[in-house]
Amino acid sequence: MKKLIVVTILACTLLATSVQAAWASPPATNPIIHIVQWGENLISIANRYGTTVWAIMQANNITNQNRIYAGQRLVIPVAAPAPVPSACAYVVRYGDTLTGIAYRYGMSVSALMRANMIVNPNMIYPGQRLAIPCAPTPSPAPAPSGTYYTVRWGDTLAKIAVRFGVSIWSIVKANNIANPNVIYPGRRLWIPAGTTTGPVQPGRPGCEHLTSPQAGAVLAGIVEARGTADLTNFWYYKLEFRKDGLDEWHYITGSQTPVHSGSLGNWDTRPLANGGYTFRLVVVDRTGNYPPACEIPVQVRN
Repeated sequence: MKKLIVVTILACTLLATSVQAAWASPPATNPIIHIVQWGENLISIANRYGTTVWAIMQANNITNQNRIYAGQRLVIPVAAPAPVPSACAYVVRYGDTLTGIAYRYGMSVSALMRANMIVNPNMIYPGQRLAIPCAPTPSPAPAPSGTYYTVRWGDTLAKIAVRFGVSIWSIVKANNIANPNVIYPGRRLWIPAGTTTGPVQPGRPGCEHLTSPQAGAVLAGIVEARGTADLTNFWYYKLEFRKDGLDEWHYITGSQTPVHSGSLGNWDTRPLANGGYTFRLVVVDRTGNYPPACEIPVQVRN
């Protein structure tokens, strides 16, 4: 009888254990704990463990990614969110800027910052993995006709454009250049062939799209300026002038609407004293960047 009781108790114990095992959750993997070191931030920590800033913030109830401190214990999620598809991701390279990356994918800098929880647009680093919202298609590859050119000391896009008889903006577009004023020796540029249209004002930076007035023109009365004023992420353009020998620029007109091979505005030269002047066209994008302004000498003779 005692043996029967013992066997019954043992059987009940084994049954309870097996039921408990059946209903219990699978054993969890021990979480990774990271101790924050001086100089670290969530971006570098996330890259170190192959996870995302957002995943670490959720796992640690962090509301501000910049509010971490040395010695803080962070739980690193074992199962990070699904990686962003390669078509929607970009790995930062040396020399990259957010402006340049946004230009390449046809989006705004602010949208790129929001998608990656970036507070300071100047704080990105080589190797950082950026999510590109909505999987936009990068700018198309350069056309097959053209040639490569390696930038040398003293080169500017204006000089290179004049050398090859093309427009500055054709080079900018073909090479996804964010700021036409910043190129560096050793960079290899694709120079597309046959991209110059309309009258070009040789040797004058930024004047590829200004068809009139031309450099050296003698102006009188009301003068119409014609050409193209447009660029990626266009903000506005303006026409200005200054008297020879003086530094102050005077606003003529402008617009927040791009112009393609049309009227840029009228310059009333009648109130001006006869003499030499410099006329210029400035086109600005929404990040505040702009290509070299077109500046041409003209004579006013009313």
